[in-house]
Amino acid sequence: MYVKTDHSIPLGHPLDVTVYPTSKTSFTLQASAVRQEDAGLGMQILGMDVLSFVFLRNTVTQQCNDHDKVMRETFKVIRYIH
Repeated sequence: MYVKTDHSIPLGHPLDVTVYPTSKTSFTLQASAVRQEDAGLGMQILGMDVLSFVFLRNTVTQQCNDHDKVMRETFKVIRYIH
């Protein structure tokens, strides 16, 4: 996941990330900083609960017209759900 930010976070630093797809919904996931750039931060998702996964998948689905691609990515992420 990539987030635009001007904050500098050490690589490998664990993060709890809260995503707000709408003003009334949010989900949280655990991540680690893996890439720092001037414009943002690359993070590896390390874990999330089932409800957070459903919110993430629904958010991505709303932005993507390729259902097969969403399903392929869904199967990749399943191993991080706890």
